[in-house]
Formats: sequence, C-alpha cells, structure tokens
Amino acid sequence: MRFLKKSLTRHLKKLLRDSMILLVMGMSITLAFSGSSMLRDWDLFFNSAIYNLVIGLSLWRGIGLVSILMDKFLPPNLSPERNLALHMVATLVYSSMAIFLLNFLVYEWLFGNNLLENPRLFIIIGTLQLFIVIIITGVHYVADFLRSLREAIKEQEALKRESLHHKYEALKNQMSPHFLFNSLSILSALVDQNKEKSQIFIQQLSEVYRYVLEHKG
Repeated sequence: MRFLKKSLTRHLKKLLRDSMILLVMGMSITLAFSGSSMLRDWDLFFNSAIYNLVIGLSLWRGIGLVSILMDKFLPPNLSPERNLALHMVATLVYSSMAIFLLNFLVYEWLFGNNLLENPRLFIIIGTLQLFIVIIITGVHYVADFLRSLREAIKEQEALKRESLHHKYEALKNQMSPHFLFNSLSILSALVDQNKEKSQIFIQQLSEVYRYVLEHKG
C-alpha cells in the first residue's frame, strides 16, 4: 500500500512538472503569435492554456508511449542507426495524426472555429506544432542515440580487454610449467654437447621470461 502511494505521488509530481513545462512553452509561443491582446481577454487566455495543455500532454505522453512500444517490439540486435530512424518515423506518424485529430476536435470546442473551414490557419498551426515536436524529439533521440553509441563502444573495448586477458592467461599457462620443463630439457642436453650454445640459450630464455614479467599487465 505504501509503495503504491509513493508510486502514485511520484507519478502525479511528474505529471504536474510536465504540465507546467508544456504550459509555459505553449503559452509563450501563443503570446508570440497573438500578441498582448490575449492578456486582455481572460476567457481567451484560459482557453488557450487548456488548448496548450491538451495538445502538449497528448503529444508528450503519446510520443513517450510510442517510444516504449518501439523499444519493446523492435529486435534487440537492431543497429543504433536503424533504431533511431524507426523511432523518428513512428514519432512523426503519431504526431501528425494526433495534431490533426486534436486540432479538429479541440480547437472548435474551445474557440468556436472549425479549422477545416480555414485550411490556411489549420496548415500553419499544424506545421508549427509538428516542427516543435520534431525539434524536441529529435534532440532527445539523437542524445539517446549518442549515449547508446558510447555504451556500445565501451562494451566493445571491455570485450577486447577481456579477450587480451584470456590470451595472456593462455600464453602464461603454456609457458608455465610446460614451457619451462621443455626448455630445461633442451638446456640439459645442450650442456653436455656445447657450453657456448648453452649460455646463449640461457640468455635467450631469461629474455623471454623478462618480457613476460614486464608485460604481464
């Protein structure tokens, strides 16, 4: 029960934060296009705030849901480039449909204007909203793509280091004790036959082990 309450509280706080961000962004853009006349008409101001919240939250949360579904159903071994492209395409498709339907339904309800009767205004509003969506989601997806790319590079470097470590361990196991046993056997045979060659062999053997000790890391 306590976990459910904490989860609900966290969700409501996030929703409130997102709503405030979207409201400030939406109203700033609306004021930039409508001018100060909206500030003198509280009904228009209030309706504009509702409009921006409905449009903003529907796009924000909807795109987030699309991203979750894409991550769930796309193949896990998909390249980061294809993953990014598919996410962007899905986002554009959803955003275009949502903008069309919401503007058709909400705009007339709040402002009394049917946007289909004014195609020019409909195209301007829809294009502006879609452009904002592309900028925001593009930055988010590109940042996520770069983060995934960095993680993939780190993972590849870790695999390389692990492979080198295994190769070194294999080499070390080969040299000890079998390599040492074989070397001493050869040295034992050389001592009786040629002392000069024995000294050269000992020197070279010591250089091999010195090299192993120096590069063991």
